[in-house]
Amino acid sequence: MIPDARRAPSPSKRAPIQPVVEDILPAPDTWINSAWVGFDYTAIPKLDFINKLKYEFHNQSGAQVDIDG
Repeated sequence: MIPDARRAPSPSKRAPIQPVVEDILPAPDTWINSAWVGFDYTAIPKLDFINKLKYEFHNQSGAQVDIDG
């Protein structure tokens, strides 16, 4: 796992340096595949028919991930 710690946003330019915030990944060690298809039907005047379909597949590794470091 690649750590991605960052500094919290500063409320103003004169504010003190903000503490480091750990980045908690929503899906560690996971392959996420997405696909979508869309279709717009506009042959009838004043009627727009819009279709969208999205498919997502999450495949998480069986290995345990140590979040604490």
